[in-house]
Amino acid sequence: MQKPRHILELGYNICEKRTGIVPKALKPVIKKRLIYKKLKSETNDEKLREVYDNRQTALKWILVKCFGYLGYRNARFGTVDGHIGVCAFGRDAFLKASGIAEQKGFRVIHGIVDSLWLKKKGASDEEYHELCRQIAEETKIPLSFEGRYNWIVSLPSRMHPNVGVLNRYYGVMKSETKSKPEVWRLEEETRLHSCTMLKPGCWKCLQKPKTQRNFSKRSLMR
Repeated sequence: MQKPRHILELGYNICEKRTGIVPKALKPVIKKRLIYKKLKSETNDEKLREVYDNRQTALKWILVKCFGYLGYRNARFGTVDGHIGVCAFGRDAFLKASGIAEQKGFRVIHGIVDSLWLKKKGASDEEYHELCRQIAEETKIPLSFEGRYNWIVSLPSRMHPNVGVLNRYYGVMKSETKSKPEVWRLEEETRLHSCTMLKPGCWKCLQKPKTQRNFSKRSLMR
């Protein structure tokens, strides 16, 4: 007789007799999001890339909200134990991924929930893609290489100014075209006082070498 599966360190049994309503509902959303991410990586049309990225981002936030709702005390189909279980699986996958990256000579700069920021001197894009493949093989979770940053800033904590917070950052990614660089930020989790939307006049400054830049932090805020 096969032993029941457990949720890692929690010791909760996983029912394998039937599929619950939550995984049934979320499976097509996850599948569709992976398709859009694949289409985005394969097309050279900038407009299509933007369309695919917007669609996969919308699906991502549906999944994020569903995860939060899972732990909501008044959720009709929610369960706190399920919410805790998802977090446990996430921690396990995250630790495995960062461990594999470090074994391959990468330095973990930052990580949160489902993302890792890595650094390795002289590493090629192919090495990052191969690392994603190895992590996916070990964790059974598909990964994708999103790109490289020219620079990235982790905003300081208000209570501990010398410590960067996990969920507020900004940076310029290396663009695949000669158009303006992309500035990424967490839309939902970035507070007003640390807003990182750049004024149009700052693009020219940001594209200069770091030693030639001359602007204040205030000039970056809207």
